[in-house]
Parts: sequence; structure tokens; C-alpha cells
Amino acid sequence: MLDVDSLAWSFRKTTDLPTLGTPYGGWEDPNCELRGHFVGHYLSASAQMWASIHNDTLKEKMSALVSALSACQDKMGTRYLSAFPPELFDRFEVIKPVWAPYYTIHKMVTWMVDYFYKRVQNVIVKYTIERHWLSLNEETGGMNDVLYRLYIIMGDSKHLLLAHLFEKPCFLGLLAIKQCGDGIQAVNRAIQRCH
Repeated sequence: MLDVDSLAWSFRKTTDLPTLGTPYGGWEDPNCELRGHFVGHYLSASAQMWASIHNDTLKEKMSALVSALSACQDKMGTRYLSAFPPELFDRFEVIKPVWAPYYTIHKMVTWMVDYFYKRVQNVIVKYTIERHWLSLNEETGGMNDVLYRLYIIMGDSKHLLLAHLFEKPCFLGLLAIKQCGDGIQAVNRAIQRCH
């Protein structure tokens, strides 16, 4: 019963495409920093429902929404896709107040991994890996989980490296950090090889 144009409204607005329909409120409100979050849940739930019942109407609606989002991603030209501009990640990276931008996009696929791989790499090169981990004190949703799952499916070591970079040392404790010290050194070496 949800309207595709209303679901895609903020994505289109972010990419300067014509906005159709009326945006939804709540988390999808055009002024909410979590906008786009519900759309990810909607797509996940719709895909699971379609896998169960194979409803053609649901499939058409999902396909229309995916097409709208694809047009937004194409317009951006950077593989980035979100209902908010990348400037929210700029605030995140310099540790300025922002409401969980990674949390809203942790349902990404390979093109988005490419975008955020470069983005995280830039933060580490510009500052330090410790600075990157300090920024992870804000909510990042299931970034590491989705990246580990993507690595299992795709076998791309870039997905595994980025998953490791989204592990939060402040959550793991000193013992875990000591245990993965070799892993941290391996991550640092991999980043250095990229330059």
C-alpha cells in the first residue's frame, strides 16, 4: 500500500531529480537525518515477502522502487546512494554531531562498498586509523555484519578489509584488541599498499 514515489522522494531530492508524490514523515521526513532508513527496511521486508508468496503486484512495486533508486545512483555518478547527501558523512568523519548515517546505509551492495571503501581509506590516510575508529563511537548499524556477509558471498578481500575496519575496538575490549593486533597491522599494511 506504500507509494513508490513517496518512498523515493528524498533520494530524488538528494540527487536533484524531480520529486514526485509527497514524502513520508517520521524517519522518512526530508529534514530527518535518518531518512532512507525505512526504505531499506521496506525493501528487505518486501524481498522476503516476495520470496515467500511470489506476489506479482509486490514484485512490480519493488522493481519500480529499485529502478527509481538506480536512477538516483546513476545521477550521482559516484556509486553513492542515499536519501541524504554525503555531507552527513563529512560531519561523521570530523566527529561533529550527526545522527547515524552509516546506520541508514548498512544494507548496501557492491557499488556502495566501493564508495565507502574509498571514503574510509581517505579518512585513515588523512588522519589515522585510530581517528577512523574514534568516529565509530557513533552508531554505524550493521556495517561490519553486512560486509562480512558480502565477503562470504562475493569472496572479495576488499569487503573483508572494510568489515574489519568497522569493528569497534572500544566495544571489543583490550583482550580482543590484543588478539587481533596482527589483524590491525595487516589492515594498516593493506592500506599502505593502496597508495
